[in-house]
Amino acid sequence: MARYILQRVITMLVVAWVVVTLTFFMMKALPGGPFASEKKLPEAILKNIERRYKLDRPLMEQYFDYLKNVVKWDLGPSFKYEGRTVNDVINKGFSVSAKLGGLSILISLVLGVPIGVIGAMRHNGLLDRVTSGLAILTAAAPSFVIAGLLQYYLGFKLKWFPPATWGTTKHYVLPTIALCSFSLAWLIKLTRSSMLEVTNQDYVRTARAKGIPEFWVVYRHMIKNALVPVIASLAPLTAGILVGSFIIEFIFAIPGVGREFVVSITNRDYTVTLGMTVFYGFLLTGFTLVGDILTALVDPRVRLDKEG
Repeated sequence: MARYILQRVITMLVVAWVVVTLTFFMMKALPGGPFASEKKLPEAILKNIERRYKLDRPLMEQYFDYLKNVVKWDLGPSFKYEGRTVNDVINKGFSVSAKLGGLSILISLVLGVPIGVIGAMRHNGLLDRVTSGLAILTAAAPSFVIAGLLQYYLGFKLKWFPPATWGTTKHYVLPTIALCSFSLAWLIKLTRSSMLEVTNQDYVRTARAKGIPEFWVVYRHMIKNALVPVIASLAPLTAGILVGSFIIEFIFAIPGVGREFVVSITNRDYTVTLGMTVFYGFLLTGFTLVGDILTALVDPRVRLDKEG
C-alpha cells in the first residue's frame, strides 16, 4: 500500500509541475500585456512598471523565479489592485467557494447514491423510469441554464429565495441546486448502472440462494462493490463542481474564487489568472490522489494491479 501511495504522490507532483509550466508559458504567449488595456502610458513609465513586477527579465528567468515562488506558495502580486496579492484573493474567496462546493457534493452523494440503489432494485419500474429520465434531462442541461431558470422562477417570479448575492442561509439554495445538478444526475446514473452490473454476479446469486434476506444481500454484498466506481468518480466530480462554480458564482454574484477568476480574465490581471489556474490544478491533483487511495482501500484489486 505504501508503494502504491508513493507512486501516486510522485505522479501528482509531476502533473502539478506540468500544470504550472504549461500555464505559465501559455499566459506569456498571449498577445498584448497586463497593462495593454490601460490608457496610453509613456514609454518610461511603462518600463518602470515592468521593472517593478520583474517583467523585463528574460522569460526563463521569470519561469524559474515563478517556480521557486510556487514552492513557497507565493503566487505574486495583483497587477490591477494595489497592495493585493493572489494569495489574498484565494484566502478571501476560497472559504465561500469551499462551502458552496462542499454542500453541493454532499447533497449529490446523500441523494444520488440512495436514489441510484433504489432505481436499480426497482429496475424498469415507474420510480426507476422517472428518476432516470430526470437524471438524463438534468445532466444534458448546462448549469448556467438551470441557474437562469432558478433565478427567474424561484427568485423573481415566486420570490421564494434571493435571486443573487450572498449572506443568509436562503442565499445558498439556488446556487447549490444549480451547481449540484449535473453531479447529482451523474451519481444517480452511475450508482444505478453499477448496482445492475453487480446484481448479475455469481456471489450475489449464491447469497440469495442461501436464503439471506434481500436487505442484507444488498447491504453486505452489492453496495460495497457497486460503490467502487462511485468513489473513483468523486475526484473528477469535485473538479467539475469547482470548474462549474466559476460561472455559477458569477451569475449569482457570489464572492468566491470562481468569480474572482472570471473577473481577473476580463481585467487581464495575469498573475491572478495564472495563480488561480495553478491553485485549481493543485486541487484537482490532490482530489485525484485522495480518490485513488480511497479506491485502493475499498477494492484491493486496484492496488495489486497497479503494483503488479
